[in-house]
Amino acid sequence: MGIVGVKRVTGPFGNPAFWRYPNGPGVRWMDRVEDMLQISSALGTGSVYYVDSGAAVAGDGSSWDHPLATINAAVAKCSANNGDLILVAPGHAETISTAALSPVVSAAGVSVMGLGNGTLAPTFTITHVDGTFSITGANVLVDNLRIVANLDNVKVGMTLGAEADGSIIYNCTFRDSAANKDLLVAISVTAACDNLKIIGCDFKTTAAAGSNNAILSAAVTGLEIRGCNIFGKYATGAILTSAALTEAMIMDNVIVNSEAAIAIALDGTTSTGILARNFLGGGTSIGAALTGDNAMWCFENYISGEADKSGLLNPAVDGD
Repeated sequence: MGIVGVKRVTGPFGNPAFWRYPNGPGVRWMDRVEDMLQISSALGTGSVYYVDSGAAVAGDGSSWDHPLATINAAVAKCSANNGDLILVAPGHAETISTAALSPVVSAAGVSVMGLGNGTLAPTFTITHVDGTFSITGANVLVDNLRIVANLDNVKVGMTLGAEADGSIIYNCTFRDSAANKDLLVAISVTAACDNLKIIGCDFKTTAAAGSNNAILSAAVTGLEIRGCNIFGKYATGAILTSAALTEAMIMDNVIVNSEAAIAIALDGTTSTGILARNFLGGGTSIGAALTGDNAMWCFENYISGEADKSGLLNPAVDGD
């Protein structure tokens, strides 16, 4: 059995038993590939590199038997716009203990695919305030990674640079590890990082967290935030923009901010795009949970300002 764009290799993918059973690991892996293909033509015809920190000996990344030890080592082998794929093993772990150790996906068009479910997904633990998972190449896909703060006031969990246009952050998890070990911002989007998609990601803080935002964005065009779950304490807004967005799509998200009222705060009154089917909860008032939507097209957004109460449609229904 073969996969277009993925070389047949030794190790688990080359073992016929891996593909044999209807609900076996091979079939589940294929389901994830198909899911990825629905949102982007992510798998190209480039090279495949393997990353596994649990391997006894680091290799050249050519197979699971000879994996590389870090994301940076794999990125260094990738060619820009070549459709290269980095597969990251279940249980892979990296500790970002200095800013210099931050993973940087700088090659355009690379896909980084984490394997493993739940806490077995590849995990990047940040123990330095300036540590971050950085994406600076355009059209990058990052799928199924865990970003965890293990230090007080880590500035940013994942940083999207101005040149990371067209990138996709898919099915990633962002966590604090304790009340005093938190991400001030889980995802930061730099100005001019256009056509970015943040899809199916999960953000949670601890009950006593000191976080500011799950997603903080500067002025960009075509930002899509879809199907995300955000639950926790965010001092200045779960989703906050520091400038107006253009042609944004914020859809199908469930957001509860128990720290303050603000679930979504768009800067000013001139952001354009679509707000649809979002379920928002704020700690104080309904009116304050969604702001800056004046120029957005709004469809079926429900807001509750109190637990044990169903949300109200907001903004008001068009009377025309």
